[in-house]
Amino acid sequence: MPGALNLAHNIITGKKTVEEACTAYGDIVKEKMNGGNPEYMQKLTFSSQENAADPDKI
Repeated sequence: MPGALNLAHNIITGKKTVEEACTAYGDIVKEKMNGGNPEYMQKLTFSSQENAADPDKI
């Protein structure tokens, strides 16, 4: 579910506190249940790093 990953990314990067993310998640789910299409649930709102290597592998 992109919504949860987007909120986790926001917590990790400091854009939201855990409390803010919990509130936002509730709002997103309510919007979806009411027939909406929240942006957070459509796709990932962040991009991945192209050169992110696994530090456990050489």
